Amino acid sequence: MHTVLLSIIIPAFNSEKFISDTLSMLLSQGLDNCEVIIVNDGSTDRTEEICKSYSKTDERIKVITIPNSGVSVARNTGYKYATGDYIYFLDSDDTLFAETISYYISTINSIKNIDIFSFGYASNKDGQTYNHACSKHSREIFDPASEYLEKYLLKKVKSHICTVIVLRSLLLKNQIEFTPGTKMGEDVEFLITVFSIAQRIYYDARLCFSYQIRNDSSTQGWKVYTEDHFGSFLAKKRAATKLMLRKPDMAKPSKFFVANDYCSALRYYLKSKCKNAYFNEEFKSNKKVLVNNLKGNFMNNIVIFFVRLTPIKLLLWVFKKI
Repeated sequence: MHTVLLSIIIPAFNSEKFISDTLSMLLSQGLDNCEVIIVNDGSTDRTEEICKSYSKTDERIKVITIPNSGVSVARNTGYKYATGDYIYFLDSDDTLFAETISYYISTINSIKNIDIFSFGYASNKDGQTYNHACSKHSREIFDPASEYLEKYLLKKVKSHICTVIVLRSLLLKNQIEFTPGTKMGEDVEFLITVFSIAQRIYYDARLCFSYQIRNDSSTQGWKVYTEDHFGSFLAKKRAATKLMLRKPDMAKPSKFFVANDYCSALRYYLKSKCKNAYFNEEFKSNKKVLVNNLKGNFMNNIVIFFVRLTPIKLLLWVFKKI
């Protein structure tokens, strides 16, 4: 009988160019105590055909096809079909470093009573690699988990949706889902939620996941700034606002998180070729998130302070000639 410790959920939409490489990579690492659930999100290319060819040769790979509903619904669907003790979300075009899956399994087996495991990762863009791992906490159990949440909000430790392993019962018990319809920022909203309800989080700085930043991806297409891009900021703001209501002691870190993300969103909008009256008004009205006495990284606070003092109308005039 195949015992499932880790369920790997992969949402896939028109992924025929890279899904085969991703599945071959997983198989090469070994899938002992694992299952792979691919949620084909209404693809119109050969994604479903390729995935089913793998599932026919390995019973640990399962394919679920749904009408196109977006990445949030696909992930929600996948984890509800899962049978593993822990859930791991992986994108269809991403890569894991060698022996990562076996490392995940051995870590889960050796560190008991953990709600969430978080690991280091690297991002790659235009031939350059950037490591995102906190050297100050090479391996550490955060108990209470709120200590990790605070560091995450203050940008002192980084987590990516594909570097976090979550106890499935934690998700089911608290009915946690990705917000349907949210195309960008849904992953950060999810992480803030699960970090806030966990009791114990284990952080390991080992680089496990390699995030491939493609210039044609939805999250990198800043030259054409869309409502989805601004929606990413709104999703993060929504998550932080809910957190402050549940945990008033997280007010300052949450406010810093939102203010920092506002500055980031504004920067990308100003750099883009887009001119949009809706975005102009939204950035003006949301400037109130740049409050005084924020708790966070010094350099980030300098940026927040500068943007807070600078009239948005002036920035729009300089960059957008509005």
